[in-house]
Amino acid sequence: ESIFACMTMLTGMATFGFIITEITSIVVNLAKRNAARERIDQLDSFLLDRLVPVKIRKRVARYLHYIETRKRLANEPDEIEMMIGLLSPTLKRQVLFALREPLLKSLPFFDEVEYAGLRYLAERMQMFFNAPHECIYHAQSHNSALHLVAKGTVQLHFFENHLAYIAEGSYFGELEELLDLNRRLFASRTITFAETYVVVGDVYKEMLQVFPII
Repeated sequence: ESIFACMTMLTGMATFGFIITEITSIVVNLAKRNAARERIDQLDSFLLDRLVPVKIRKRVARYLHYIETRKRLANEPDEIEMMIGLLSPTLKRQVLFALREPLLKSLPFFDEVEYAGLRYLAERMQMFFNAPHECIYHAQSHNSALHLVAKGTVQLHFFENHLAYIAEGSYFGELEELLDLNRRLFASRTITFAETYVVVGDVYKEMLQVFPII
């Protein structure tokens, strides 16, 4: 009976601890979401006070909601990014590569690139969130970068003439780099909310020199 009583007490304590942990996690998540909503509402109030048009205010609110949603879905809140930044250089490179490897391997452009080349690229990519109908770069601009689309759709156009849609899992901006041009041939803008990774021109050229198989 004593053994049974002890086992019952231990089971009860474990169950109670699990329930408390789950409730705490739910409360913390709700608090974070409420804090995010409050920040968005504060910005909207500021824009309203400064007579910013309703159309622009709505775009701002949609964009910020999208950012918060993507962070939750991708499990990359600010705390996680900060913690990754605290890792040792070697461990940080491993984590970044694990996060970005699926996108790189899904692109035919990098089919023949060896493991070291993909890791080199993953360590130097920059992530951006873009709202719908947002210009990424203008035609004839000096933007020099390779753009990888992780989420959403991007349109390439020349003035108002549609050229192509770039869907997630694809890339654009490589033509000017390969031809060694100083200006963009076309313009690009998002059609939907988009999540893109960017490799700036200097890094791209270094990659081509180190891994010419591309």
